[in-house]
Amino acid sequence: MVLGEKVILVMVVVVAVYTDIKYRKIYNISTFAGTGAGLLLSVYAGGLHGLKVNLAGLVFGLALLMPIFYLGGVGGGDVKLLATVGAIGGYPFILWASSYMAVAGVFMAIASLLRQGRLKKSAGRIGRFIRSLLFFVSVPAAGIYLPDNEGNISLPYGAAIGLGALAAIFLRF
Repeated sequence: MVLGEKVILVMVVVVAVYTDIKYRKIYNISTFAGTGAGLLLSVYAGGLHGLKVNLAGLVFGLALLMPIFYLGGVGGGDVKLLATVGAIGGYPFILWASSYMAVAGVFMAIASLLRQGRLKKSAGRIGRFIRSLLFFVSVPAAGIYLPDNEGNISLPYGAAIGLGALAAIFLRF
């Protein structure tokens, strides 16, 4: 990853995290511009091979969050932001960024549940759900979400994506 890619990635991530926290929205203008700039820089820095590497990162970023988007777990802006991170950083980078993103997301969820006083109840429900998956048994109340959405938490997941990307830049690349 060259310096120009790092600078563009930091700029896109900072804007996306800010708008996601403040307005709960990640704007297309930042993700599309970041994706375009990342792909152009990849061609400039690495030619056709660089473009392939960054396109692979884009596809991996899309593929990682698309199923979660279709299940209602993240928004479309989150999917596009992770794809943008992949388009700028490339395939090896997106593996690290998404790993750090997952860790940041878990800590954000735990902090949110702690703040709401619901950590113990949620941990029990998740434990029953995992047990039912591992042992192929139906466990009463094994679902993670309550039918009336009382158990759902809403997080600005763009912040987790941004933290993951920044951690990958500063710890790995």
